[in-house]
Amino acid sequence: MRIFRRISFLVLASGMALAQAGSGGGQNQNSSVSDELKALREAIATQQAQIAQQQKQIETLEKALADKPAAVPHVENAALTTNTVPAVAVTQGDVKKPAESPLSVRIGGTDFTPGGFVDFSNIFRSVNTGNVIATGFNAIPFNNTPAGQITEFRSSGQYSRLSLRITGKYGENNVLGYIETDFNGNDAANVFTTTNPHTFRLRLFYVNVRRGKFEFTGGQAWGLMTPNRVGVGPNGGDLALPGTTDGNIHVGVYYSRDGQLRIAFKPNDKFSWAFAAENPQQITAGQVTLP
Repeated sequence: MRIFRRISFLVLASGMALAQAGSGGGQNQNSSVSDELKALREAIATQQAQIAQQQKQIETLEKALADKPAAVPHVENAALTTNTVPAVAVTQGDVKKPAESPLSVRIGGTDFTPGGFVDFSNIFRSVNTGNVIATGFNAIPFNNTPAGQITEFRSSGQYSRLSLRITGKYGENNVLGYIETDFNGNDAANVFTTTNPHTFRLRLFYVNVRRGKFEFTGGQAWGLMTPNRVGVGPNGGDLALPGTTDGNIHVGVYYSRDGQLRIAFKPNDKFSWAFAAENPQQITAGQVTLP
């Protein structure tokens, strides 16, 4: 507004000067008017340059104001002073989705991993052995006996299994605890009569400690004479056990699951040496009972 007032005043002054020049009519007056017009043009040009410069400054300030991020209001209370931080836009993709429940449960530095399976088996035998899932191969009846002339058919979930694997590292010791159970225990003679109350049975329960090239095992585990595919450890995945439908181990494969203490030495991945003290035998009536 101040700039426009200056331009109006100059225009008015120039009009008054022209009026005075017209009334005088002399040569000196014409020369004076010409000088005044020249000065007026120079003043107008200077004003126009100043206006253009101010317009550029206004555009620069408007651009800087548009680029400046909005600030979060400063919040203070008696206990905490929060500094002003720039606001951040949160989209739906930035919201973290809830993680899936892990297979293992971690307590301290130890992982607890439950396992097992539900089994429903149907067994047909051409003779009546009285067995369920695991066949007693040493007690198959001959055909000159009543049981040898009767077939049998069994449906059962007896071979279902439950297990718990416990792992942790304490210093240089890698510790593994493992327990495995099923329902293939010593059943009563009338187990199939009504409720099929198959006996809960302990299969494996041992602790394995690995430290450097040495490995120590204690508890009820697969015997050292049970053939291995990998190394000399007691873990079921390392053993050369057949994957048969029958709950018993295949004929001709020696095995045991018994209380033992085992020490293994593994200098590399291709050589293993182990020593075990086990208690596999049971003596009944003065004689050794064969498996």
